[in-house]
Amino acid sequence: MLAVVVFARCGGGGKDEVKSKDGAEASKTETKKAAECTPNQNLTFLVKGYKFGMKGDFAFDGKFEVKKAWFVPGKGTYTENGKTTPTEKVEVYLANYETADKNTPAKDEEMLIKFTLYAKGVKLEPQSYKKGTQGTYYASIDIETTKGKVYFNWLAGMPEEGNIVVTSFDGNKLCGEIKLKVDKPTDDKIGTVALNGTFYAEKK
Repeated sequence: MLAVVVFARCGGGGKDEVKSKDGAEASKTETKKAAECTPNQNLTFLVKGYKFGMKGDFAFDGKFEVKKAWFVPGKGTYTENGKTTPTEKVEVYLANYETADKNTPAKDEEMLIKFTLYAKGVKLEPQSYKKGTQGTYYASIDIETTKGKVYFNWLAGMPEEGNIVVTSFDGNKLCGEIKLKVDKPTDDKIGTVALNGTFYAEKK
């Protein structure tokens, strides 16, 4: 994505300096719930004072009512310092509208949460996926609207954005919890953006 302002992290593309939590440590609590995966959607979404790349004003503060949820598995590679590592990934879609076979919001009230979970050189599994590109497990995310895409933009010195915790994944069903927030109201390229709560999706 091209922009006049360059962020330390924008959306999920590019390199960043996220310090990844050790896999064994991160999985101590998450894997306890690995056997549980029920259709439980309970998300809240907040965005205000955000203008980066937007075509007009956009704000939201409330419950994100998921009407349609699915994920698409895939494989890829990650290259750094000349070394290429195979990755497993899942692209997850959470929409607050039910229009079939349409991945783009068409009405102002429609929103689509899109995030991708990556496992670098290992199997994708219940784990903590930190936003960024560093570490073994990481994630990228944006929220698409008719006014543009909302990202969790970040600058050095700000608190970490957070993570997406997968509590259960069997290849057909995926459950977890999102804990993400950036807050810099004095900068309208960042604003205040927060997404929290549990999600459930099935393989498409």
